[in-house]
Amino acid sequence: MKRNDFVVKDGSESDKGFFERNIKTIAIAAVVIVLAVGIVLVARSLLNSKASAEAEKAYEAYSDYYSISGDSTQDDIRKALTSLLQGETNFSAKAPVAVRINFYKADLYDRLGDSDGRIESLEKVASNAGSENYLLPISLYDLAVAYEDKGDISKAAECYYRIYETYGGESELSDRSLFALYRIYCQNDITKANGYKKILEEDFKDSEYTKFLLAIDR
Repeated sequence: MKRNDFVVKDGSESDKGFFERNIKTIAIAAVVIVLAVGIVLVARSLLNSKASAEAEKAYEAYSDYYSISGDSTQDDIRKALTSLLQGETNFSAKAPVAVRINFYKADLYDRLGDSDGRIESLEKVASNAGSENYLLPISLYDLAVAYEDKGDISKAAECYYRIYETYGGESELSDRSLFALYRIYCQNDITKANGYKKILEEDFKDSEYTKFLLAIDR
């Protein structure tokens, strides 16, 4: 091999030969990389813009509700409810924002004395919120109470049981729901009532409801 066939130094002949032979491939690769980076940046920008737009729509829906206080008039409550109803149309039913909107709607319907509107809104939360959403057990309990107030004991019991079935001992409302089931079934099914009482005594020993049941048994 001749001495000048391969020279190891900056700008060597072998390096020059490589770049000359592959200049088109390198150029194409560079263009592809630039385009890929551009697409990622544009996509990220669009996602950020979408998130910003959704946040703005959520704020518009929530703002009147957040201004409601104990001194608010019925007109104030209806205005806040209208904002929530309009805002709800901007989101899919299972979107966290829509779930929260229905939770707030239930509160406003309750303030207006509209039990049907309250139940309908809570049912939407119960149908569309995931188990990881902290609003779900609260809404299920409120829904159970609403059904009890209407005299629909069967649906109330379903909602109370769903809390325990979904969360076991992980929800602060589980023992309260089991006690409610015990109370309900004491009226017509003492065997089932005692079954819920047993769960309380075995799995919720420190619960105030368990202590109450043990106290009345003495």
